[in-house]
Amino acid sequence: NEVEWSGQTGMVEVLSTVQTPNNFYLTGTVDHRIWGGSKKGWVRLAELGDSCELMLVSKESIYGSYDTWTYKVPPTPVYDITVKRTENFYANNISCNY
Repeated sequence: NEVEWSGQTGMVEVLSTVQTPNNFYLTGTVDHRIWGGSKKGWVRLAELGDSCELMLVSKESIYGSYDTWTYKVPPTPVYDITVKRTENFYANNISCNY
């Protein structure tokens, strides 16, 4: 697929990290939307919490409760990407479907 646009979208001073039951980690902005499964729908990364489902690149689903923490960081650049004809993105081997 063709990248239509990518680049820095801003600076943040707060991030969230999610740890899955099998020790995958995903770090992003607190308001980054993540598909939390059919029961949760779209949730902010900082709110992923309990009873969610994430899908790995390998198509393996991870169900369960997730440890999520939010913390301050020095000003940190954040980026976005728009890919033609796709609504799926992967970060740290975890699907972030849009």
